[in-house]
Amino acid sequence: MSLVRVAYFMGLIICLPLFIRTWGVLFNAETPINAALVIGEAVKLSWLLQAVALLISAPWFIRDFAIKQALIAHLMLIMAPVPFFVVAWLADAITLMMMLKLVASLVMVSLFCVFMILPFNRLWFFKYMPINLDMPLCLMAAVFIWKTSDLWLRWLT
Repeated sequence: MSLVRVAYFMGLIICLPLFIRTWGVLFNAETPINAALVIGEAVKLSWLLQAVALLISAPWFIRDFAIKQALIAHLMLIMAPVPFFVVAWLADAITLMMMLKLVASLVMVSLFCVFMILPFNRLWFFKYMPINLDMPLCLMAAVFIWKTSDLWLRWLT
């Protein structure tokens, strides 16, 4: 299977349980609930999951494939839940500007990961180390995004 298909399926697999839970909450609610609030929270959490997936998958994409293929794979990973974002926009759970911010910020995370964190491992003093530092750096960035998620999610809304 090509890298693009792997990345797209990875994006769907990451977000599918969240989407199933969201639609289950909406359709099985016995009391009236605010659907826009539930869908909006799911969209924010899907952004967080995607950002972490981009950071964790980047070392594997770069080590085994060319940078161009890795960028296309990251784009497919970003675009996997876009139909859900469109449904959320149609349900008036998020605004068009928030949807654009979500996609743009994920593209920025992807570009940061490919062009800033991973080339850091190729500096001259890291060439002599017995381990690769790209995965620990990406894991640290993923933990940073996860721990500061309240700041990120506040900015996105």
